[in-house]
Amino acid sequence: MGENNAMRPEFISRLDFDVVPLIGFENRKRMFPIKMNLAQMWGELDRCRNNARALVSYLQKKWVSVQFIGPDDEKAKDVMVIAGEFEPDFEGRYGVVYDDVRVLIFTTREGFNRHVFSDSGWSAFKRDLLQIVMHELVHARQFINSKRRWLHGQVRFEQSRRLSLNVQREYLADMCEVEAYAHCCYIELMSNYRSFDFSKLPDKLTGRIKCDSLRFYLRVFGYKDALQKPVIKRLITHIKAWERRYRAHVKVALEASVD
Repeated sequence: MGENNAMRPEFISRLDFDVVPLIGFENRKRMFPIKMNLAQMWGELDRCRNNARALVSYLQKKWVSVQFIGPDDEKAKDVMVIAGEFEPDFEGRYGVVYDDVRVLIFTTREGFNRHVFSDSGWSAFKRDLLQIVMHELVHARQFINSKRRWLHGQVRFEQSRRLSLNVQREYLADMCEVEAYAHCCYIELMSNYRSFDFSKLPDKLTGRIKCDSLRFYLRVFGYKDALQKPVIKRLITHIKAWERRYRAHVKVALEASVD
């Protein structure tokens, strides 16, 4: 199906359009008026390399907060570990209540400032950062559009005898997580294959598929008879839905980036 994304430009860096309208806020102007052109953000983030203060300031302008979580790891790998979370109705420093899209970076500010990024490591950091921001932005839209669905909604799944596995299954079976992880799956599949046929996705549910988020679901719920499992079926449905929503915009953007 094609080469791995390490051999060609990052997919996410070529998305030269505002992705926020595709996320689906019912009232974009009131709910999330900020524009997120991922191609522009990819370039602008270079000013934040090894500069924690600049990174925090830049993402604040995009309505995204950053939290550095120590301790500083002197043996950290080239690719710095980051995660994200969305906290609805978060009470800020001055008593103002707002919805917080947050990025968690697992080092101190000082550790980020002196971390030795290779060019490929910095690209991986930017890719993960932007993908996580979009994942949490999906959660923001879910909460704002339908608080009832946010509080109540889970796909049924088979219980395991292992408590730790059940905890993971309960988390990943949440309807909101399924849709948000499906967005990650779409980005990863488009990044890791030169050409991916989403109509044949159900036939590709093996450990060889180049998609970390999808393999995460398959590991937790099981590879065997994966398509018979409601959570996996719903995940595949959402992945295809994201592909349809992005298709026309991506086609134009990729053609322009080649020119």
